Amino acid sequence: MTGGSPGAAPCLVVVGDPCREFVRAMVRLAREYQVEAVSCDDVYSAVAATARAAGRRTLVVGSIDELAREEGRFFQIAEANSVRCCCLL
Repeated sequence: MTGGSPGAAPCLVVVGDPCREFVRAMVRLAREYQVEAVSCDDVYSAVAATARAAGRRTLVVGSIDELAREEGRFFQIAEANSVRCCCLL
C-alpha cells in the first residue's frame, strides 16, 4: 500500500457484491493481518470509502468491470489521492 502517513493504519477497500466469495475472502484475509477492511457494493461507495481513509495507506481491489465504470473516472480520483488499485479480470 502506498501514500498516507507512516504511522497511520493501512486500509483495504474491497469493491464488489459482499455475498461473493472473493469479497468475503479479501475482508477475512485483511482482518487476519490486522488491516482495516471496508467492503463496498460498488465503485461509488468506494469513492466515499477512500475519502474517509484520506491520509492512510489505501489499496482498492475489485473487478475491472466494477472499477472502470463511467470511463474510468474512479482511477483518476484514486490517482489524485495516492490510492493504489488492483483490478481483477
